[in-house]
Amino acid sequence: MKSRNSGSHPPATVVVVNNMVMPGRNTATLTLANGQQVLLDSVGVGKLGMQGASQVMKGESGSLSYVQTSGVLRVMTYNVLTTPKAGQYQLKLPDGSRIWLNNLSSLRYPTAFQGKDRTVELSGEAYFDIARDDNRPFIVKVQDQSVEVLGTSFNIMAYAEEGGTQTTLLSGAVQVRTGKASVKLKPDQQAQVMAGGELRILKDVVSRDIVSWKDGFFYFGSTASFEAVMRQLARWYDVDVVYEGKTPDMEFGGKIDRSLPLNDLLKFLDKNQIHFRLQGRKLIVLPN
Repeated sequence: MKSRNSGSHPPATVVVVNNMVMPGRNTATLTLANGQQVLLDSVGVGKLGMQGASQVMKGESGSLSYVQTSGVLRVMTYNVLTTPKAGQYQLKLPDGSRIWLNNLSSLRYPTAFQGKDRTVELSGEAYFDIARDDNRPFIVKVQDQSVEVLGTSFNIMAYAEEGGTQTTLLSGAVQVRTGKASVKLKPDQQAQVMAGGELRILKDVVSRDIVSWKDGFFYFGSTASFEAVMRQLARWYDVDVVYEGKTPDMEFGGKIDRSLPLNDLLKFLDKNQIHFRLQGRKLIVLPN
């Protein structure tokens, strides 16, 4: 990982107190239609029971799937899958669509699809690989916007602390709607909706890098700010980032393995200006 910063500075010192902060893992909480919560770590692999017209299954590799067993659905029922800090999980919906849920995220979805569309609600970040259905579009509601598709793969990042949302298209086509604005994305384009509602389009983004989190890597864009990098680390390692001095005015770019302990990852950060102290689950950025 490379940084961009002008001037000459002494090497950084990474001070680590006697502890090791490990990376995140496959862990999530499932909220059933009746409000009951199931910590998926605590249940065995196999059938978890019926929800509406679907059988719920837990897979061996940290995944949840719904298999619709009945064509008759008298009442729509919804489940919510929620990941904590330092957690991620995979989900297969009754229509065959697959979703990767990043850390500190939640997805509300019907346990079986009926009607004219397939609508889910997202907070946080998720990668979607949607099964094509020409008769029923797939709609993701996120904050004050919606993303509509038929069959495609895309990523939505909508953490509240990031000050806006990003929808990145990998294949197919999606329609992003917010307020009175609407745009249809092509592959390798990104729609950014800022906190004030402004809609921006970025072309020729490296979409595979942007979704590399689901394949086990951090991705820092070519102009990622130091604070943006720290927010990613805070979510994945479940640490609180504290600045004792002025926030470093630096930009980063690159990919790095998310399976590394935090202590090892810090060594990869640029060594021109950054000083850290790690105390328990508090990562302190020291003044220069």
